[in-house]
Amino acid sequence: LLATAARAQPAFQELLYDLQSPREATRIKAARAIAVSGYPDAASALVPLLADRAEAVQLAAIDALVGIALASGPGANGAPKFKRVRGSIAWSVFDAGPLAVLPRTWPPELLTSLAAALRDEDEDVRSAAAGALAVIGSPATSAPVAETLNALAVDIIYALRSRDVHTREAVARAAGAIFTPLPGATVSVAIGDALIAALNDAEPEVRAAAADALGWVREARAEQALRDRFAFFREGPDAETALHALARMAGPASA
Repeated sequence: LLATAARAQPAFQELLYDLQSPREATRIKAARAIAVSGYPDAASALVPLLADRAEAVQLAAIDALVGIALASGPGANGAPKFKRVRGSIAWSVFDAGPLAVLPRTWPPELLTSLAAALRDEDEDVRSAAAGALAVIGSPATSAPVAETLNALAVDIIYALRSRDVHTREAVARAAGAIFTPLPGATVSVAIGDALIAALNDAEPEVRAAAADALGWVREARAEQALRDRFAFFREGPDAETALHALARMAGPASA
């Protein structure tokens, strides 16, 4: 086994070298190869690419990281094929449910690097980074420590004010996954305030994502607003998301 690892090591070193290639296609190819390599340091090697100068490389790095998270193992025969949405599989993996991924030990800088990508100039990169945060940053997958959550909150609150509707929607969805509280815990006031504000967004998809997220984080301060929203709309997406959120909060007053 040690001899096999020793023979394989140069291949990993070559991939690390290719990650710094001036050629975009070479960096993308190396990112995809590292994702299926099985090396313990694969995720750490991919983190710098999240700030790459080329959007295609950033998206490849995000998909590679999400691929590492997959329960089936990236590249395994019979592994499910995920549809790319806005250039990435991240949201398709998230929509597949929590059993699509396994808890893993991630490099400490990964989540904050993904959060920094929420400020990227490219809207597809922002959406993909939000999806990767939703997959990797949830308590079921990585259980971020309080210090990391506080750092993520700053970038998420900023991104919820983006001019781009797709970014606001994606970030609201990600917030619901990342800040789902563990038993006995509560969501931070700042995140709760940002999601409550997003309930009044001009775009219906953002309002729906914010309502859904408020249900996941069980923000009790939003309960009355959600009940009012359900009573006002009665049917349709706004009413449905309000009802789902109230069901997750399970407050006696909403019974």
